[in-house]
Amino acid sequence: MILAELLPSGYNPVLVFTIVLLIILLAPMVMEKLRMPGIVGMILAGVIFGPYGLNVLENNAAFRLFGTVGLLYLMFVAGLEMDMNQFRQSRMKSLTFGLLTFTIPLAIGFPVCYYLLEYNFLGSLLIASMFSTHTLISYPIVQKLGITKNEAVIIAIGGTIITDVMVLVLLAVISATASGESDVMAWVKFGGLFIASSLIVLMGFPALARWFFHRIEGEKVSHYIFVLTLVFIAALLFELSGVEPIIGAFLAGLSLNRLIPKSSPLMSRIDFMGNALFIPFFLISVGLLINIPAITSSMETVTIAVTLTLVALLGKWIASLFTQKILDLQKDQRNLVFGLSSSHAAATIAVILVGFRLGIIGENVLDATILLIFITCLLASLVTARAGKKIAIKNLPSATSTAPLTERILVPISNPATIEYLIDFALMIKTPTSIEPVVPFAVVHDNDEAHTNLENSRKILDRAAKHASASNSLVNLVTRIDINASSAISRASRELGITDIVIGWHSKQKTADKIFGTTLDRLLKQTGQMLFVCRLVTPLNAYKRLKLFIPENAELEKGFEDIILKIIRVTKHTEASLLISGSHACKASIESLLQKNKTKVSINWSVPEGSLDTQSFFQLIAPQEMVVLIGAREGSISYEKEFDSLPEMITTQFSSTNIIIVYPAQ
Repeated sequence: MILAELLPSGYNPVLVFTIVLLIILLAPMVMEKLRMPGIVGMILAGVIFGPYGLNVLENNAAFRLFGTVGLLYLMFVAGLEMDMNQFRQSRMKSLTFGLLTFTIPLAIGFPVCYYLLEYNFLGSLLIASMFSTHTLISYPIVQKLGITKNEAVIIAIGGTIITDVMVLVLLAVISATASGESDVMAWVKFGGLFIASSLIVLMGFPALARWFFHRIEGEKVSHYIFVLTLVFIAALLFELSGVEPIIGAFLAGLSLNRLIPKSSPLMSRIDFMGNALFIPFFLISVGLLINIPAITSSMETVTIAVTLTLVALLGKWIASLFTQKILDLQKDQRNLVFGLSSSHAAATIAVILVGFRLGIIGENVLDATILLIFITCLLASLVTARAGKKIAIKNLPSATSTAPLTERILVPISNPATIEYLIDFALMIKTPTSIEPVVPFAVVHDNDEAHTNLENSRKILDRAAKHASASNSLVNLVTRIDINASSAISRASRELGITDIVIGWHSKQKTADKIFGTTLDRLLKQTGQMLFVCRLVTPLNAYKRLKLFIPENAELEKGFEDIILKIIRVTKHTEASLLISGSHACKASIESLLQKNKTKVSINWSVPEGSLDTQSFFQLIAPQEMVVLIGAREGSISYEKEFDSLPEMITTQFSSTNIIIVYPAQ
């Protein structure tokens, strides 16, 4: 039964807006759990709740209005976020890749669409132009790996500017032709208006913006409204010129690129409004157009989707291969360029939606394009992560060498039963010569009982101070009132200059944690400090051997050397033996470290011939042993997906064993 029909008024705007907000809130979270871009979740949600799904959301005038605004906003932000400095640094190489990634997919796609799929000339040209576009969906992956300055990344970014601008210009020509303006005078008029509109936007808007920002200096809201007004004026100018308004919005972003710094409050407001409301509305509106019954019941749509996807990937792969040969790139750089340029999302949606609205293509192509977006975004993320990790490993051999920082250890405390254990461990890993105090830290939830809870937290911290003072160690007690524990820890770490965080491990996972993530999940994203996650159930001096598990490539992480020195420090405090399970490269790195630091310690080694296996390692754990595992943040060099299941595995299999997972500094 249709949900809207259950209401007395039928179509209920309050219900509709509530559902849209829930989609905007929950879709990215669900997609993150599935390792998929949030953009896919928005579109799928539109499909599920749209007229061809549960029929809760209607593709009415309101949605079309917000969808159009979101599309223009999306293209504006795409132009605004282009890094023009990087583009200029490698403009010739970027130009080479841009031309290749535009012409090759177009040249392959047009005959396939025209002769094989039997579309008309304009329809074939429009669909083929879609193959030339790409969106840097997987760019955050290279950011996490720290390889944004790699030549392949810069070339891919520059090529994005070239190919997207050329596709949008081609789209303008197709739109004008489809509108019936095909005689000589019409083309002269079209060319004149296009050039005039471009000059107004690219030259007039920056001058006007400088004047406005200078005259209206402190008006934050006025700045945002002014910029938004310019975007829609640009869109309107191009629409009146017979060109798709998305081109005007994109050029408006390029024209204001230098005047709105990436770290400015104005840019933050632009990003916030776009990501919170306008762009999600557009993505959901795209999903409303997708006819699920047509996809599932029509072999024609499936055939089109498979064909378009294969052609799109083939065109981008050949373009990346030619770029490698011409620019003398390495194999991994070629794969990275392909990964960054193979995902079709924002510009692809814009092109196909324009063609659909002009009647050049039908619903089957629109439906097939959504499947193409889903597949290419998934593949691009996997290829980028794989190639990026290889490049990071090759180009960052000295990643373990870091500048010395003043060591400050933060110990967030919430469970009184583990206070002594956490303080003892923090004191063990602390450098003996350090004069900095350990910082026990308590977070009080900001509610009506905050005052009472604050007093209780102070009592707990006083207990921590007394325990530390027994070993003549200095402590600095800190308490914060906040509504979110992970945010409070993250802010305190930055404010206090913390280098290491020692936190207790809550084995019980709530239902909400599975949806929104645990405190640990959020800390790993919000902090870059070395993070020790401790599940300590027995005194630290009660075990005879410490087993250290080191995954492949961990020796290349930034804080690896510091981790090893701290673990060795713990074994010396407890006089426990040390068994390390790691690769040959890891063993060589640790032996070199010990020799460099003139550290003498007896180490037993377990070096497997194949890849390291956490399951088989855990099977070797015996009583009176403590286990330390070097973990990895998602997207880092040594990250492996199997680490995501470690907490649950440890909780269920080793209820009485001291286990610590340490995440290197990032």
